[in-house]
Parts: sequence; C-alpha cells; structure tokens
Amino acid sequence: MQFPPELERHPTRKRAQLAYLQGIEALSRHPEARDAHIHWLRRQTPVAMNDDGWILLVYPTETEARLAEANEAMVRLGHRLRAIEAAQGVVARAVGGANGSGGSANGGKARKRPARQEKRQPWERRPVYMPAFLVQTTLPHREPKDSRFLRVNGEGRTTVFTDRAVGLPFGVYPRLIVIELATAAVRTKSRTYVIGRSINELLTRMGISNSGGSRSQATLARDQLDRLCWAKFVTTHLSKYEPTALGVADRWLEKTSDGLKVTLTERFFEQATKSAVPLDPFILRKLRRSPLSIDIYGWITYRMSTLERPTTISWPSIERQFGSEYKHPRQFRWMFRACLKRIEEAWPGELGVEVQDRRVVLTPSPPSVASRTERHNAKHH
Repeated sequence: MQFPPELERHPTRKRAQLAYLQGIEALSRHPEARDAHIHWLRRQTPVAMNDDGWILLVYPTETEARLAEANEAMVRLGHRLRAIEAAQGVVARAVGGANGSGGSANGGKARKRPARQEKRQPWERRPVYMPAFLVQTTLPHREPKDSRFLRVNGEGRTTVFTDRAVGLPFGVYPRLIVIELATAAVRTKSRTYVIGRSINELLTRMGISNSGGSRSQATLARDQLDRLCWAKFVTTHLSKYEPTALGVADRWLEKTSDGLKVTLTERFFEQATKSAVPLDPFILRKLRRSPLSIDIYGWITYRMSTLERPTTISWPSIERQFGSEYKHPRQFRWMFRACLKRIEEAWPGELGVEVQDRRVVLTPSPPSVASRTERHNAKHH
C-alpha cells in the first residue's frame, strides 16, 4: 500500500510501531485472546502517533478504514494499549483523510461537520476531561425546588446539597465549568488554576458569550458558578460504611498578581487527574445545549472504555441515574432516544448502543476519543 509522503517519513512512525506491537503482545497473553484476532492485527501497519497517544493506521478506502476501526480485535487492542500505558488508542483512516484532507470515516456517507472540525482529524484532537463524580452523579437538568438532590447509580447514592440560599447548580453551565476545571488540572498537573483577569475570560474560553442583559449566557453562567461554589457532593455505597464528601474548590476566584485563581480541593484534583473520562471537544460542542446529552455522552464514553462484551442495562436503572426529574418513564425514554441520536450523529464511526423496549444494549465499539490510561482511569471511576 502506498502511503502519503508525510506519513511515509513521519518521525513518530517507529514509536507507533513499537507501541502497537507491545499492545498485540499484551493482548495475546489475555485469557480471552483469539488467534484470529492476533493474526489480523499483525497484518495491519501503524504509520504515526500523535502527542496525545493515538496510533494511526491508514487504509486504501473509507469503507476499509471504517470496518477496521469497528473490528472487535481493534477494540480489544485499544483496551490493552491503554491498560499497559503503551499508547492511548488506535484510529483507522483512509489514505486521503489521514492528514486532514479529503475522505470520510463513515463509509462514503460523509456527515456535515463544522469547518473547524474538518481541519483536525479525530486522532489529532486534544481531549477534555469530565471528572468521575460528574459521570456518577449528574447534576440536575432543571432548577430543583429543594436544597438537596439525589442521584442513584447502582449501589451508589450521591446527594448534592447546599447550605446557602443561592440554590443548587443545574443545567449546562456547571457541567461545562467543572469540565473546564478538570481539564486544567489534567493538563497543568496543579491544583491551582488562573482563569484570567476576569470571569469573562473563563467564560469566553468556554464559548459563552457576554451579550449583556439579565438573561444573557454570561449572566446565567455566573449564577451557576456561584451555586457551584457552595455545592457539596456526598456519596454512599451499600457495601461501604463511610460516606465520601467532595467539593470542587477550596478557594474560588482569589485575586492575585497573575489574575483570578481557583484552588481545587484535593479530592476533586485526584478525581480529575486519576479517574477522569476523556471527551472529544468537538462532540461536546455539538451537545452543549442539552445537559442530558452531555451526561449520556460522558456515561457512554466511560462504559465503552472498559466494555469487552455486549451488556444490557434495564430502563429502570438508567432512569434512576439520569431521569429522576421526569414525571413519566415514557417522557424520559423519548428524551434519551433524542439525545442518543445527537450523540450518534457526532460519534466518529459506529456507536454500539441499541435502544430496545425494555432495555438498552451496549456493544463494544471504538471510543470517541482516546486518552492516556483510559481503561485504568475508568476502573477507578
């Protein structure tokens, strides 16, 4: 197969090949490894690795690339690579689309995507991070009437509460703020984060416009930031005796010579740096108007990072985790389907989620974005 010149001589090619072989070796020792999978993987050729740890494989056509990326062997290899920390994932692209020009990874049916997204292929994207507790807890979608809000996730029960009259955080903005802070923690490896000379600088980076007025995006976001400052998260497990409490920051918006500074709590910093869920910023941008869509996207990304066989989840379980604010199960299920459709349209490749009458079935499929030690992080979720 003929590679584009820039990939034929790519400086990271040897590093990509070594990491790829290490992943195959680790997979071959797995008790459920199949000889056919190992044989097929050895016939693929890695050509490059980006700074975030994606290994790039290229194929003659979009269809071949799409089938390779969705292959069960490739999914299992991705899990192994992240488990041994050799790489952060594998992505397959057609020759014409490997360097950001031409082609589509969707079998010839190219989806319309923003021009900015076309310039950077998925293997080149820098992920943002959702801390583990936000996947487990999920904040209210609408303003709650009480000062306490309960979410149930399996054996875990998380209560969000506040002892101030400002109210509980809800909706899209606190989710985006928490993701911004967690991403800063991952990238800087520091509990302190200078947001800028003013709150507006933070909001601008988050894509929140300051158009003025009492109902502007910036005004609403500032209100949610204020609520988030006073919110606490307390989680209890049926199998454990002691509850765990978490706040986002020890100190908010301190004035320093460098600008306004946020000092994250030790527990939030630990969750952000050791057990965060990586998200594709382009997909997140498509979903940012819907808090439920953001919650489902984070949850699916987390589940896909460890899933090795089809898994079924009952509707009541999903409703307890995401839909406690909806009066009727039928209303929540309709909303879940609508959000899932948005996620499927943005997801690169096939998304292994099937909605049935009595359950939702998850099938292993490539994650939307690779991350360092994604499998390890997810296990500590």
